[in-house]
Amino acid sequence: MRQLMGAININGLITAAGLGTRSGLDGKFRKEMLALYDYREGRLVLRPIIDMVIFRMWNAGVKNIGIVLNRNDGITGEYVKREYPDIEIFYQEKPSGFGDAIFCGREMLDKSCIVNAGDGLILDPAYYVRMTGSRESRLTLFEVENPSRYGNAMIDEERKMVIEVREKPEKPLSRYALAAIYFFREPFKEYVSTSRTEFTEYIQNAISSGYPLSYSIIDKREWISVGNVEKYVECVEKTYKYFKKD
Repeated sequence: MRQLMGAININGLITAAGLGTRSGLDGKFRKEMLALYDYREGRLVLRPIIDMVIFRMWNAGVKNIGIVLNRNDGITGEYVKREYPDIEIFYQEKPSGFGDAIFCGREMLDKSCIVNAGDGLILDPAYYVRMTGSRESRLTLFEVENPSRYGNAMIDEERKMVIEVREKPEKPLSRYALAAIYFFREPFKEYVSTSRTEFTEYIQNAISSGYPLSYSIIDKREWISVGNVEKYVECVEKTYKYFKKD
């Protein structure tokens, strides 16, 4: 696999321990294993979503990757062990939220680390290269009409910094939602010392402690995430159109 550039001494952490029941699955087959279209070695292919995330990290030079799984998820576990034997697997023993999944894989955060949910990604692999090449810790934001349904961020546009985050607030901080891809240039592990349900709790604690966080604003269409059946169908169509070469 040709890398666009090297990411020196950067870890990757992927969370894929959810049950995926909103996607119409029964818990035996998880949504990170649903297939979408991608472009590999000059051709259009179908790959599991988690494979697409791994590819983007590797393409950005991230070699040391950990994945958080549910111990009962044999299908994803066997796939990762077979296709990517060097990836370290952590287990979330019970479904206790995204924040707790991060807690289970927190040792990956002891140095620079890119974090990505297993059921969503940025379409363009070059975005991951820009993230790992950043000199600053960075969140990815997009503008939405209903920010109370998302992790929500308040930003200081003059300083280009994130100054507050909240998870699905009744009174939104801004119109900006958080995409589930994060880059921490400085070690973040100390802020993940106890299990939390929401990852935004760790991020807010870090901000309050003086941890500097910049941001990138993308078009919402650049982030694809499988939440339910209709969303999955939309993602299949979107990835096909994006990567199809005329």
